[in-house]
Amino acid sequence: MAPEFRLAGLVRRVGDRAPVAGAKLEVAGVVATSGADGDFKLGPVPASALRDGACAVRVAADGFKPLHWPLPMSDPSETFGDLEIRLEPVK
Repeated sequence: MAPEFRLAGLVRRVGDRAPVAGAKLEVAGVVATSGADGDFKLGPVPASALRDGACAVRVAADGFKPLHWPLPMSDPSETFGDLEIRLEPVK
C-alpha cells in the first residue's frame, strides 16, 4: 500500500443527481471543497487513515444533511478517482 492516497469525484443531490457546489469534504484532517459542477479532489491523505478500519469522508453542505461516507475498502487504491457522493437535502 502506498504511504498516501487521494480522492476525486462528484458530490450530487439525492434524486435528481444535480451537482452540489461548495460541499466541504474532510478525511483524516485533509479538507477539500466541491466546485461549481460538484467536482472535488482531496489529498494527499495518509494511508494510516485506512488502517484505522472505518475510514469515512465527512461531507457537509448548506441545505443538506451531514454525511459520513465510508470509503470503498474492497479494493484500496492510491487514488479513488471516480467517486460519486450523494447528499440528501434537508426538508
